Amino acid sequence: MANTCRRFHLERRIDESGMSGLGRVAEGIELPNGMVVMWWLVEPHSIQQYRTLDDLRHIHGHGVKQTTEVCYDD
Repeated sequence: MANTCRRFHLERRIDESGMSGLGRVAEGIELPNGMVVMWWLVEPHSIQQYRTLDDLRHIHGHGVKQTTEVCYDD
């Protein structure tokens, strides 16, 4: 487990829902305990938390197509 937070963003290549757009659509931090906090850069702006980064990927990665990539900024 890391001792520091890691910044990341979601890079969306295909917008299957037509809601979030393409490119950098969200930013977040992975906490030292593995929990994740993410906020959307597009309307409607919201903040969410996830137990793990894998949970976030499962929800927002769009399955086997992986149309959204988690990119670390640090």
